[in-house]
Amino acid sequence: MEVNLPAGSGSTYKNMTIELQNLQNGQKQRYVVSDRVTYTFNGLLKNCTYNVYLKTPADVVLGQIEKIEIKEENQSVTFSSLLTLLDVNLKVQTPDGTDVTDQVQVTWLDDKQAYLSQGSSLKAQTAGTKLSYRIVLNQDLGMQYATPENQAYSVKEEGNQLVYTLTPIEKLTVSGLVKNTNGDALPGAVISISQKLNGKYSKSFIAQTDTQGKFGLEVFNDESTISVSATDYISQTLTKANFNAGTDLGTVELKAISGTTINLSLTYTPSVATGEEARTENWYSDYANIAYTIYNETQEKEITNFSVQYPSIVLLEEVAAGDRLRITVSSKNEAFRSVTATATVDENAEKANVLLNIIALGGINASYTDTDNTDIVGILYDSKGELLKKYAYSNQCLSISNLSDGEYTWSVWSTALSLILF
Repeated sequence: MEVNLPAGSGSTYKNMTIELQNLQNGQKQRYVVSDRVTYTFNGLLKNCTYNVYLKTPADVVLGQIEKIEIKEENQSVTFSSLLTLLDVNLKVQTPDGTDVTDQVQVTWLDDKQAYLSQGSSLKAQTAGTKLSYRIVLNQDLGMQYATPENQAYSVKEEGNQLVYTLTPIEKLTVSGLVKNTNGDALPGAVISISQKLNGKYSKSFIAQTDTQGKFGLEVFNDESTISVSATDYISQTLTKANFNAGTDLGTVELKAISGTTINLSLTYTPSVATGEEARTENWYSDYANIAYTIYNETQEKEITNFSVQYPSIVLLEEVAAGDRLRITVSSKNEAFRSVTATATVDENAEKANVLLNIIALGGINASYTDTDNTDIVGILYDSKGELLKKYAYSNQCLSISNLSDGEYTWSVWSTALSLILF
């Protein structure tokens, strides 16, 4: 049987399916439509009746020809009436109208939340089809705008040009007063507010108190860790899920400290691709997300009572001259492996100096060349072949960070590449 698509349809129905069904035994044969308009089914049973359908990848029937009888002669049939295929296009913009579609990842889902496609355009849909789409912001946008909720949509006969306008994360000014336990204002105290925007991206804001110990700092209304510190005083840390209950932190009292000081020197080496040279920096900018453990090897006991006054740590427990201290730093957000170094308390039991070399965890940058199929998904496996996570490409690229050293397998469709991170 020869099955023909409408003349002049060209690649309109590319990747659709022509399905031939034997009505007597239920047997089915299929072709995936390419650029051709004619498809021939061979080996059909005589004296049987067939239906032929044109379907979308989502199994929506665009057209059908029923009750075709196969006798002695071959049959030739043509679809005369097919549902119109419609494209749905999405534009994502900021409140001022700036188009940022190329900075987001759009995923299309059907009405049962099953994956359909990725990209700003969804092709070959029919009127009345119920869809939803999910927008994922890149880091730059994610640090300014709220993560969009999933949006539902029903395809129309025309006008399927959607526009989604991002909503800025609310900004506000946090204020307060810093004093010592005697009630004296502390000018020059440092207020550092580290925020987790959209539960994903870290951003820090820093201010100092004025001559009256007052401060004001514009931040986002989101999850925050607030650190208040001053030279020779014990720092205080506050946490807030948001500032809906108020932006005035009131009075923060700092207690004077005394004790042996560990002077920290941190270096940082970022992760780079194989063959590239990493440049070591003499600082680590995300020091607010470092956790410390200190062990006195000489006295064989852990030191738990100390105050971090970056770039120093003041010990609030007694140590002796010559004591050997083991200091370990680890990342609160899993950006690097733990690093350990030792320091020796000086002869006056006043200070110790330590150098800690931080090395970032590895990552994978992946991309693919042009293909007719835009639904590309990457899958990461560990060295044992166990699935770690599935990733979606954005504009033919994706980046994975914070991977521990080791061997991984990265698969794209049916092609797998073995990658080793160092």
